[in-house]
Amino acid sequence: MDLAGKAQFFALDVISDVGFGQSFGDLERDEDVYGYAQAAETTQRLIPVFYTTGLARVFQIEWIARLVFPSDKDGYGVGKVLG
Repeated sequence: MDLAGKAQFFALDVISDVGFGQSFGDLERDEDVYGYAQAAETTQRLIPVFYTTGLARVFQIEWIARLVFPSDKDGYGVGKVLG
């Protein structure tokens, strides 16, 4: 059994239940239902690259940020959670 994965699903379900009034259901379905955990993991890898290369300043330009970052209209991942 992947205890780390179960712990992550449990944490996301608790946080989403407290924050949104309804859990994501990750623990029950034993999967990353909205892709939130995967998106967070990818983001954690990319942030240091953006800052060390100077790309962070580029992403602060509003029209570029709208193209790159999650939106509440997304069907999956962090954008889905925002919506």
